[in-house]
Parts: sequence; C-alpha cells; structure tokens
Amino acid sequence: MHTKSFDKAIRKYGFLSDQKGILNRYLREKEQWEAHLLNTKNFILEEINENINSIAVLGSGWLLDFPVEEVFNRNIQIDLYDLNHPKQILHFIKRWKNVRAIKYDLTGGLIEFLVEKIKMKEPLEIDIIEEFLRETKPGFDQYSIVVSLNVLSQLSRLIEEKLLNKINLNFSVEKLRSIIQTAHLESLPSGKSLIITDYEENFLENNKIIKTEKLLFCADIFKGTDKKEWIWSFDTKKMYDLNYKTSMNVFAVKI
Repeated sequence: MHTKSFDKAIRKYGFLSDQKGILNRYLREKEQWEAHLLNTKNFILEEINENINSIAVLGSGWLLDFPVEEVFNRNIQIDLYDLNHPKQILHFIKRWKNVRAIKYDLTGGLIEFLVEKIKMKEPLEIDIIEEFLRETKPGFDQYSIVVSLNVLSQLSRLIEEKLLNKINLNFSVEKLRSIIQTAHLESLPSGKSLIITDYEENFLENNKIIKTEKLLFCADIFKGTDKKEWIWSFDTKKMYDLNYKTSMNVFAVKI
C-alpha cells in the first residue's frame, strides 16, 4: 500500500517510535496489563468457531492482545494489518504459512494524505478530510471476522501528536477524532466485526479517580451484541502522566 517516500515520512514524523513506546510500557507494566490482555484474547476466542475461515486483525502491532497460539494454529487465513510490523513480529510469524503481515494505514490513507498537504503547505478544511475518507473507504468484507484491536481511540491520536502542529487548522480536534473514528467503524463489515477499544481515560490519585476524559467521539457502538467491559490498569508508574496513575475503561462489542 505504501511507497518508499511514505515509509520515509512515517519515520520522519515519529510514527514508528510510538510503536516502540507501546512495547516499553508493556514491559514496565506487564503484571498490571495481564488482566486486560487476557480479557481481550478471551473475547476474540469466544467469537471464533468452526465456520471461520479467515480473520483480519486491524492494529496487530506486537500481538500482545491477540490469542496467537490458539488462532494461528488453526487452518484459517489470518491477515495482520498495521502501519508498521516490527521486525521481531515478521520473524515470529514465518513459522505459520497461513499468516500474512500487510502494511496498512488504518486511518484510510489519511496519514499519507496529510503528509502530502504538509509538503504543499496548504491550509486544511474539515470537509476536505471528510471527502477524502468517503472516497477512500477501505473494505474488509471478504473476511469471516474482522477484529479492530485496541486501535479505534488511537487512530486520531497519532495524527494529533505527529502532524497537526504542522497544519493550519480551522476546526476542533474533537471533530477530527469524530470523523476518523466514524470512518473506521464504517469500514467494518456488519455482523462479523469485533471492536475492542478504550473509551475513557481515568486519572488516579491515591487509587481514587480524580478526573475522566472521553476518548471516543464517534457514533454509539454500545448498541452491538456480546458486550463486555473492564478496566485496564494502564500506567501505575506515572510515566504517561507525571501527576497521576492512569487506567482505561475498555469496551468490547460485536457489531
């Protein structure tokens, strides 16, 4: 999907360093993350039956939250989608002929689009972004199951942190989050998509929640089936926020 110039751009703007940061945080918080990772894996496994012949995993990353051994060893095609696949993961999956890693911008190509706008130094209108996402809507209808794996709330965050300070905006960040998240939901085939996502961020002091921030600005996904919720103890060492420990309210649903 990506050109060499785009691969160079995502390195330049620091998208790859963010992925390394996720692994480092996991290694620091491994014990605290275990419940969240297990809940995620179990939710996925509950939805996989003998009629499944293919799975798309959107936001596969380090595969920390995917039931690798239980799924990869089945006689089904598994396609891993992410902006970048760590070299360690590419080496790891070589043992399975039914597993493919596909480089893919899960924002529907918006990152590359914005990188080009930065080069051209053009002002950006929100309707331009909306039109682009409508015209480049990806499709995953060919799969038996599509898993949006702890990525929905993160799609706009990367763009906010890496690119928005270089673009002249005339709209709110919340509006950008809404259209990116909504576009992602609309790309998922109805009736066979699993979404696991954090939807609120809690900041704690002395184990009490001091404030909570909303992470999702898209259409209501809480109307799906097979719903589960849990709390993810995300950062206990105050490295995500220097003033507070952080937890995430997580939601899993089939839509």
